[in-house]
Amino acid sequence: MNTLFNKHNLLTVIIIFSVTLLCNSILLSQQLSLNQLTFSDTTHDGYPNWSPDGKFIIYSSGSRTTCTTMKIPSDGGTAVQMTDYFSQHAQWSPDGSSIVFDGETGTQILIASIDGGTPIRVVPENIPIEMSGMPCWSPDGKKIAFHSKGELMTLELMTGDIKSIFNLNGKITIPFCWTHDGKSIITELMDTSSHKTDIWVIPVDTNDAYQLTFFEGRQKKPCLSPDGSLIVFASDHEGNVDLWIMPSEGGEPVQLTFYSGDDSNPGYDLEPSWSPDGNKIAFSSTRTGYWAIWAIELDMEYVKKKLKTE
Repeated sequence: MNTLFNKHNLLTVIIIFSVTLLCNSILLSQQLSLNQLTFSDTTHDGYPNWSPDGKFIIYSSGSRTTCTTMKIPSDGGTAVQMTDYFSQHAQWSPDGSSIVFDGETGTQILIASIDGGTPIRVVPENIPIEMSGMPCWSPDGKKIAFHSKGELMTLELMTGDIKSIFNLNGKITIPFCWTHDGKSIITELMDTSSHKTDIWVIPVDTNDAYQLTFFEGRQKKPCLSPDGSLIVFASDHEGNVDLWIMPSEGGEPVQLTFYSGDDSNPGYDLEPSWSPDGNKIAFSSTRTGYWAIWAIELDMEYVKKKLKTE
């Protein structure tokens, strides 16, 4: 009886050890692919965005009232300040010549040349911008999507024409990127009562908006892959805020980052941005005890295999 019991215990230990080793190896591979890019413990670094050629990443750095846009080589190095005025949530234009951003502590939407100079206000004063409009370029660079007090809008840059695209009572619609055909905007929809958020796809010219995520908790800050097949987003539906990847048409996601933090520093991985070649994702994280920009190199074969089998 004792011999059988001991053998059973030994077998159980071996199985548990093997499973633990396998899980740790997966997590280890995730950790080894991570690269910290910014190291300032006195600023809040967030909202990374890749240059069209993939050589640089711009990001917001500062506080709610002192934020500026910084630029760093995408493989790490010395960061340089791109703007000497308030600028937040900057996105590089598709042709690489300009950035669009929230200015004046989130009350204006501005465009500036990457070579410097005075920024241009593109959304007129009669369209109220409060707590940031989160502007993002259309794929052809001719339009900008933004939100005005939760209402999704587009601006035609050549004509100045502004259109209301989507407005749902009790919701705040925040744009993050366009589909590659320019026909829809991928957004985060937040319920103003529960603060529950999900990802929605909002067509520009039709009324066929649809919800893409149906998980528990909050699904935030989506970014479309360069080939248009996948979406990376932040979610706390498993309890901690991590990055997840799902098919762009919807479905079950695959967890990309695994950082739980601790009591003194809860783990947050947020604000993902896909590299133009599709092989890396930059994001902001608290994993060092302060907000910094990180990048993770993707094992796309693993991700696509998981998406097909789960």
